[in-house]
Amino acid sequence: MTVASIGKIEPKQVYRVLNGDHGASLGTIISIAKGLDIQPKELFDFEFNLEKE
Repeated sequence: MTVASIGKIEPKQVYRVLNGDHGASLGTIISIAKGLDIQPKELFDFEFNLEKE
């Protein structure tokens, strides 16, 4: 099974989000998280440098 089929969304929607072609709605984020068997907050667990260069 794929992330899209488990999350019950179109594969092209997952592709667009992963490639940055389309912003993800909360529903899409939840569906992708379900497909990955993780909590949605784990999709946002990353470091981000806010310091000005």
